[in-house]
Formats: sequence, C-alpha cells, structure tokens
Amino acid sequence: MKNSSRVGLKGKWRIVDANVSHWTVKNNWAWYKVESILAKPSQRKMPITVVVADDRELLRKVIRGILDRDCDIKIVGEAENFPQTITLMRELAPTVLVMDLHMDAPNDFSPADLRRALADTGSKLIAMSIWQDDPSRALAASFGSFTFLDKSCLGALLIPAIKQLS
Repeated sequence: MKNSSRVGLKGKWRIVDANVSHWTVKNNWAWYKVESILAKPSQRKMPITVVVADDRELLRKVIRGILDRDCDIKIVGEAENFPQTITLMRELAPTVLVMDLHMDAPNDFSPADLRRALADTGSKLIAMSIWQDDPSRALAASFGSFTFLDKSCLGALLIPAIKQLS
C-alpha cells in the first residue's frame, strides 16, 4: 500500500508514504500514514503572495487560518486600514490583495489611490463584505475588484478565488 493513490475517508484523505505525514489511520490490520489533499503542494514554483486588509484583527486571524491550510499561498502582510494597505501593496507587491470593503477610511483616501497601487504592482483585488447588496458591489468595482466574496463563505471560497486569480 506504499504511495497508493487510493482515496478514502470521504475523498478528503489519501494513503501516502509513512515518512510524509503526521496522522495515522488503521485499515485492514495495518497502520498507514495519511495527509490532507488540500495541503498537498502543487507544481507551482513560487507561492502566491497575499496581503490581507481588514480592520478587525479577529477576521485577519480567521483568514490567516484559512490560507495557512494551502501550501501554495503565503501571507506576506496584514493591514488594518486603507493607508497601511496601500503602503504594504507598494512595498511587497503581492499577487493578491484580500480586502474588506468597509474598513474605516480617512478623509483624504480615494478608491483611485488603491486602483493606482494595484496597477503599479500588478496585484489583483479580492473584495469581501458581509453585505451582498448593489452598493457594496458598486464599491468593490470602484476599487478595481476582480472578485467579490461574502465574508460568511470565506472558508469555502477564498482559496479557490485566490488560485483562480493567480
């Protein structure tokens, strides 16, 4: 059964070499090591770099937890407001910016500043909001968003959205 490609445990786990993983499953009177297919690195040479921008630390931690499950994605920075976001964008030039649409903004901030930073760095924006209404979608478009996600669905949609944009 060494390096078997057989999929088991409801399609989320597979049998792998005993030296690869951390968890074991007893099957047919033998112990086999298993690893998550979600954590399996792809053939990508460079990781997808991400900056996360949200004014709530708890949500940044949740997003970090979601993205840490994927070996192809690396969080390179976190911001809690728009000026920090633009500074990090210019310094780090990430592949993707994951940003809350409704962060507190200073009076001198305009969506054009963010669009310019995105254009200068070649980054793509994934906007997220708890509200899925037309004004939020219009705000996402004004920022230059490629993708608009509901915050309540980030666990299922964020990693595929990032990989699609990269």
